[in-house]
Amino acid sequence: MTGRGLALALGGLALAAGCTTMSNPGFPDAGPLDASLDAAPPMMEDAARPPAPTRETCTEAGRGATIGQPCAGDTACDDGCFCNGVERCEGGACVAAEDPCVDDIDCTADSCLEEVNRCIFDPQPEMCSDGDACNGAEVCDLAVGCLASAPLYCNDESSCTVDSCDTLTGCVFSPRDLDGDGFFDGRCGGDDCDDDPRFGRMIYPGAPEDCTNRRDDDCDGSRDYNDSDCVPTNDTCALATVLPGPGTYSGSTRALLSDYTLGCSTSRGPDSVFRFTLDDTRDVTVSVSGAGAGAAVTIRAWADCAAGPEVRCSAASPPSVIRRSLPAGEYAIIVQTPGGIPFDLTLRAESPTPDPPGDTCDSALDITSGTEAADAAVLLQDTLPSCNSTFGSYRDAYFTFELTSVSDVTLTTSDTAFHYVNLMTTCGDLASEVRCWSGSGSPMQTWRSLPAGRYWVTVGTSTTTGPVSATVDIRPPTPIPPNDRCGGAIMLRNGSSRTDTTIDFGDDVAGGTCAGTARLDAFYVITLSSRRRVLISVSDADGGTTRFYLTLRGDCGTPSDTSSIACVSGLTSPAPASATLNQVLDPGTYYLIVETAASDTSDYTISAALFAP
Repeated sequence: MTGRGLALALGGLALAAGCTTMSNPGFPDAGPLDASLDAAPPMMEDAARPPAPTRETCTEAGRGATIGQPCAGDTACDDGCFCNGVERCEGGACVAAEDPCVDDIDCTADSCLEEVNRCIFDPQPEMCSDGDACNGAEVCDLAVGCLASAPLYCNDESSCTVDSCDTLTGCVFSPRDLDGDGFFDGRCGGDDCDDDPRFGRMIYPGAPEDCTNRRDDDCDGSRDYNDSDCVPTNDTCALATVLPGPGTYSGSTRALLSDYTLGCSTSRGPDSVFRFTLDDTRDVTVSVSGAGAGAAVTIRAWADCAAGPEVRCSAASPPSVIRRSLPAGEYAIIVQTPGGIPFDLTLRAESPTPDPPGDTCDSALDITSGTEAADAAVLLQDTLPSCNSTFGSYRDAYFTFELTSVSDVTLTTSDTAFHYVNLMTTCGDLASEVRCWSGSGSPMQTWRSLPAGRYWVTVGTSTTTGPVSATVDIRPPTPIPPNDRCGGAIMLRNGSSRTDTTIDFGDDVAGGTCAGTARLDAFYVITLSSRRRVLISVSDADGGTTRFYLTLRGDCGTPSDTSSIACVSGLTSPAPASATLNQVLDPGTYYLIVETAASDTSDYTISAALFAP
């Protein structure tokens, strides 16, 4: 192989060996070496001696000068230049050579450096690029050409950026805006309070506030009716908000009026009205949260929206009502608050369940033959008897018994906390109420000479757990004292005096504010034809210490009515105990109620005297 041929053989190197002219400084100029050495590497004569100098033989004038010249062999055709290849002798004439610096790798830039007789193959990785920065920067390998690189790992390990890759620029780490509304997530330093891509696109600073979606649409820190932008309009039944079905809804009584009276609430406040439809019988629960103390909620049939009665009503804290097996139909919900307060209203409708034993008229427990008990934990209040003014604050148990003849009946209950006992001839019908008593500490009630028939008893309790039991003792009848009832009130006249008793009397009215509610009462009536000073005195006929209470009214009152013209709590010392009422009255008819505690009964003397005012 000639020197020039050897150079071609070494073309895979970054620099190929070049042709040189060698001279020896210790001898006369020997002239050009044989052309076959043009492409050979420099030769070292002795490792201890410096390398021989080189002299380039390629000139511009000589480049390709041999082409077409007659020749007898390849050597005669060599023009002394490396970069135009090794000329050959073909057919007696010199022909041009092929470019010595060409490889088979497409991604290299091929060049030749005549000064050192070397081929240079420079890798150009940009020639390998497929235009996609995301799959990595392709490389140029001198042996095999273009090679793929590892794809970019676009993850900055930050939850506050959205990591992506742009085919032109590579990895992109954008501030998080998952919902694409143009506002960055507030949890990452932005001002978008809801970046959830499912529904956050319409929630951002300055967005219009939707008063019904339970979201802070404008990101001002207040949602729905807590936001001053939202003002409720469901002030009356005619303007009721229609609820599409079970769920939790926002409401408020801000800027609304007090339009309705709720049976379970003793105070009035602004109210808001909702309407819902049941397609079939369901257990319905309605609860209110966030309205504060004094709030109340009621369910009414839609036809009874304005005036009632309640299907269920609660003034508990927080108020919540349950109505099992509520029939299909249209219903109203009225929420009343002590002031203009925003709240959350939750409506649930679940599969109907039977009433627990003793919870309603339909599940009343029969106590004719013995004691029965209901579980207070599952009871609800279903009726508002005349001797109790609050609906929804208690739980009531229903019992029933049957009399085959006129009898005295004593009912004993297990509850000594505040409770009420209501006797009816038709269950749930307050118009059929026979007697009603309310108070605390008295678990026994006696009803005299009840006619034969079936009766229902409602025992309302303030307890929330444990059994509520009832037992009846049925005995032969005894006469009812005439003045045990208002209709049998005894007439008092000027100067009259008589001895009476409250033994075996019942509790028919609440009496005055000085007497409380749990008292046995006897009724008297006095009629004045002119303005007079009335002096009524009651004293213990046995000389004992029974405490008497005197209440003066314009009528007998109702079992829950505590209003009175005057009320006196008697003295127990010195004996005998006594009570005196001294009052100037205009002409008219007045009722006087003498009361004692059930455990403090005694005969008493009552006298009346009239004086000029």
